[in-house]
Amino acid sequence: MEPISKSTIGRQLSQVLSLSLPLIGSNLAQSAKHLTDTVMLGWYGIDELAAGVLGATIFTVTFIVGSGFAMAAIPMAASAEGARKHWRVRRIIRMGFWLAIAYGFLLVAPLWHTELFLVSLGQHPDTARLAGDYMQIAILALFPALLIMVLKSFFLALVRPRVILWATIIGAIVNVFANYAFIFGNWGAPELGVRGAAIATVASHTLSLLLMIGYYEARGEFRVYHLFARFWRPDTSVLLELFRLGWPVSATLVAETGFFAITAVMMGWIGTEPLAAHGIALEIAAFAFMIY
Repeated sequence: MEPISKSTIGRQLSQVLSLSLPLIGSNLAQSAKHLTDTVMLGWYGIDELAAGVLGATIFTVTFIVGSGFAMAAIPMAASAEGARKHWRVRRIIRMGFWLAIAYGFLLVAPLWHTELFLVSLGQHPDTARLAGDYMQIAILALFPALLIMVLKSFFLALVRPRVILWATIIGAIVNVFANYAFIFGNWGAPELGVRGAAIATVASHTLSLLLMIGYYEARGEFRVYHLFARFWRPDTSVLLELFRLGWPVSATLVAETGFFAITAVMMGWIGTEPLAAHGIALEIAAFAFMIY
């Protein structure tokens, strides 16, 4: 076996960094949304912060598990792109959209009853009620968040990570201003507390999705893919392939993220203040993990 030259290693390292650094930035911006929610709800009140921790934990776990199918689309779309099969890239991303939307609708009803679910797990009724208020609005953010992950797969397959970075950064900035307006009732907005944080989450994810779609539509280089052409047409073979590859990823994510959800529930058994403190510590740890 011939040794790998330094120039080859340097070239490969440059390629990895050019792809990973924008992703690190987008991950940090995404994590900053949750960190912002935690900080601002902490300013507003302990009860609201504790409820936000529970609500955001359930939302995040639901979102991450649903992202398994989008993650499976990355190698499939990249392989198709490498073979110059634009039609297959389109079908993979389209079926990724289908699975994301179906998963979202499947979870709407359970998430709507978050309050009852948390009460059954022994959470304080007031905290469970506020978390339910949060989730009944945040449900609307689940669909754009999942669709973003599918579009992210498309842009990563084409090695276009910067659009992901800028769309996420802008969404994070909007999240800050929307939180300031709707949590505290500034700039003429109603004071909504934890529901205001949920509204900010919906606005942030929706804007990021629209920015990514706008970028796709504005760049002529993407026209050969026709991602949204004949969107209603199924491709059963690709759908099943994507599902077979994606469900083990989702199952793994259930195991990984489930630990954090269970810990939050257990902290709620101890009390409202410990749960709120746990949320702060967890967001700091999560922010650091996003680099990796």
